[in-house]
Amino acid sequence: MYVAVPTFDYWRVAQYLARIQALDFRYLWVQHNEHRIIFPDIIFALDVLVFHGRRILPIVFSCFCYLGCWVILARGLFEETAIPVLARAYGIALASVLLGWRGSALVLADPFLLQWTLLEFALLLALALAPYVAEARRQWTLLALIASGVVATYTSGNGLLIWFVLLAAGWICGWSKRQLAGLALSGLLADGLYFVGFHLADNLNFRDLFRHPWYTICFISSYLSMPFGGMKSPQFGVYLGLCNLILMFLFFGLAVRRKRMRTPVAALLFGSFGFLLVTILLTAAGRMDVRDTHYVAAKVARYLIPAMLNWAVFILTLFWTVSLSRVRVYLVPALATVLAVLLAISFLKLRWWLNGNTDPFVDAQIAEISIQNGVLDPRLLRALFPNPAFIADYLPLLKESRLSAFYASPGQWIGERSARLASSFRILTDEHTAAVYPVVSGLEVFGRSLANYSQVLFVNSQGTIVGFGRQLPLGLSAQFLSSHKLGGKGWIGFIPARTAARNFEIYLRDPRNGEVARLAGNYEVPRLTLVKAEEEGSVISGASWESNSVTVPDDVGPVPIPGPPPRGQIVGTWRDSSITGEFRSSTFPAPTDRCLILPVLHGADSQLLSVKVVDGGTGREIATIPMQDNDLEWQFWRVPLDGAKNLQIIAQDRGPGLREWLALATPARCP
Repeated sequence: MYVAVPTFDYWRVAQYLARIQALDFRYLWVQHNEHRIIFPDIIFALDVLVFHGRRILPIVFSCFCYLGCWVILARGLFEETAIPVLARAYGIALASVLLGWRGSALVLADPFLLQWTLLEFALLLALALAPYVAEARRQWTLLALIASGVVATYTSGNGLLIWFVLLAAGWICGWSKRQLAGLALSGLLADGLYFVGFHLADNLNFRDLFRHPWYTICFISSYLSMPFGGMKSPQFGVYLGLCNLILMFLFFGLAVRRKRMRTPVAALLFGSFGFLLVTILLTAAGRMDVRDTHYVAAKVARYLIPAMLNWAVFILTLFWTVSLSRVRVYLVPALATVLAVLLAISFLKLRWWLNGNTDPFVDAQIAEISIQNGVLDPRLLRALFPNPAFIADYLPLLKESRLSAFYASPGQWIGERSARLASSFRILTDEHTAAVYPVVSGLEVFGRSLANYSQVLFVNSQGTIVGFGRQLPLGLSAQFLSSHKLGGKGWIGFIPARTAARNFEIYLRDPRNGEVARLAGNYEVPRLTLVKAEEEGSVISGASWESNSVTVPDDVGPVPIPGPPPRGQIVGTWRDSSITGEFRSSTFPAPTDRCLILPVLHGADSQLLSVKVVDGGTGREIATIPMQDNDLEWQFWRVPLDGAKNLQIIAQDRGPGLREWLALATPARCP
């Protein structure tokens, strides 16, 4: 799931690249949304200065922080000598299996989410130190604890609340008044400086937490249920998280009754859980929407690390509590067996959730290959950031400095002679297939290979490399492959329009042994091309839609469509997804420059949809608009015309499903 190019919030690094390179670190004080992320920003800057901005250092650092969290939790239970060694082993082993679930990679592979792993590590380290502060010979631990609190505060916005949790832990652990005062003063200073020049977020609404108490409880429970709450209905997630919440309060009450709260493991487990609760309340104040009956805002993948650590804390607390009871001899092995079976079943059931949340990484890897080729299609770039223009502004800075995806990029191959590939190669026949699809400023070429060829090169008729691609570690999505009738190991690449290739050959290369193979046949560049919305010319006069054969939609599609809309009249079938049939434009004169731009938008499934440009006099087909599934934004097709004097647009929607709909706009002139 590794992606070298910045994605979403990580574009902050490119935004302040000039300051990083000039060692002007005043930008560290610039808040990111409601957060001050000074310590993650330092790691990001070091990655730029030392590791060429490839986002390797933040990922490695995040993995070590996550591992450190496991070590601290495991050590906390292991040193609790009041319970049997076997019970400790059961608890640590099951917590290890839980935290080792591969779904955690969804967060660890996103460098910007270092703020979660670093925050959790700083929290657990501080809580692990709390019981030892009261000892006269270990006063240095208070300084280390305060330092951990400062790191947490300036790593993520919810770190502001860590001081309340640490004060509660210090009071329970029997700190002196002087020590408590020192911690309180440190927290007051850290939190006070945080708000110097700070701009409060407009989306915080604490009143809704009290106006809708039951929804707040459901939101908290859904958050606590991740990822297991995603196995079934939203109500299942609420019930599961509610059980977690009630049992943790029950364990807390038992610990108080047994006078075990001053033990190191109690401070660690209950302090961690308490901080998670205040974090969820802060999240609910900014994200909660009482109209959301599925509690989507509580279950996004970026919150996964706190939730996973919470389940590890739950397991350790469960074994600690049960092991202090009189029936532990029988209950501990039974619990270990039941939990092991439940984890195995849950991980199997969560495969769909895991696969669905890896799609953004695949899309980002595809976009990375496109920008390395110099192909800047807005649809592809939105996998990296919602505003493609923002990316286009900062990509030249990364390229000029040879950072990120441009460090040791295969983009340097473009323009070189292909003779350097290999002196000989074999021809691959029909079991290896490929397809070509136009994108803005180039071509998207994708296919399958039954062998392990991870590099792909496109060579024109003069023997010059005009583009490249690769096989993705996670492969192309199953939906993508099935919609194009491709199987095997999917690969994808791009050819920039500036290479002006009319046809090309496809070479596959195994970098491990240098073996090269070529797909049989030549591939032609399609006549139709995609252009940016800004390149749409004036609407063609005389072109209109037959009112008796179309439905004019109130909304173009089921979700807001990114990018600017077309200039002409929009017609389509979204208003009623059961609408099928054919709709046509009027017959209109062909533009004198023999070219038109036709805006087309369609649903997630496109197999039963078609759009054609035909000769208005004879009905002869001039062009068919190609479609790919899941291209949910306006595409502006540049259609070259032949000698036809009059034209007509004919569209067919034969799909009655919710994902099968079609929209077009009045054709426009080419600029």
